[in-house]
Amino acid sequence: MADEYIHGRDPKEASRLETQAAFIGPVLIDRVDVPSDPERVLDLGCGVGAMTRLLIERGAVHPIGVDRALTQIESAKRLTQKGAAAWLVGDGTQLPFADATFDLVYTSWLLEHVPSPPAVLAEAHRVLRPGGLVWAGEVENSSMLVWPESPAFRATWDAFNRAQQDLRGDPFIGRKLFGYLRGAGFETVDVWPHTFHANAGHPETFDAVVREFVEILHSGRENVVVSKKLVDAATYDEAVAFLASLPKREGGTFTYTFMRGWGMKAG
Repeated sequence: MADEYIHGRDPKEASRLETQAAFIGPVLIDRVDVPSDPERVLDLGCGVGAMTRLLIERGAVHPIGVDRALTQIESAKRLTQKGAAAWLVGDGTQLPFADATFDLVYTSWLLEHVPSPPAVLAEAHRVLRPGGLVWAGEVENSSMLVWPESPAFRATWDAFNRAQQDLRGDPFIGRKLFGYLRGAGFETVDVWPHTFHANAGHPETFDAVVREFVEILHSGRENVVVSKKLVDAATYDEAVAFLASLPKREGGTFTYTFMRGWGMKAG
């Protein structure tokens, strides 16, 4: 199957994911109740295992991480203490586990990259025990706001989103998360927004948020500019430079909202 991951598989991607987890990970696992029984936690779409390791820090005992990309699983093995977790290459729509295997299925930034989010959530529902929870964090790229405006940035962000759609992903999945969870069989569901609004009043936060999205754009350049040719290189690079400079611009602001949510399997 063709790789549908907009950020590519360059070795630098592992480093980006580690940095991303250090920045946003505490928000993503806030309120997540991590069971301590061995092998009862599944990190679905684990990538390089950055969030798996945070779940271990929260008390998960020998969690299982599943990702469709062998390169990511190899990085997860390399970056995680030997024996602390189990790692499998697998398809989120056909998990190699029996019904009612897990107490918690955790996932973040996965559903935006898969062709069929409902199928993945239905499979998560199947492998959860009654009363088990799925937790998800997902993008909503329509929420991106910057000030001052930049035509190059707007054109580039639109092209980035079109490229992800061309790769059978969904950069606007956040607004659909509630319905997808209910449709997958979760009767009790909660979804809410988390917003970053960065400005010069909080310079460290401003720098960190902007740096995160600069790296996101760097990681997508190959797909957007070279493979898909959805915007020219000069415009893309101008957009990245503009975004990187935003914390130094008088009155500059950056706003982005993503969605968090959970669903409980009926007992």
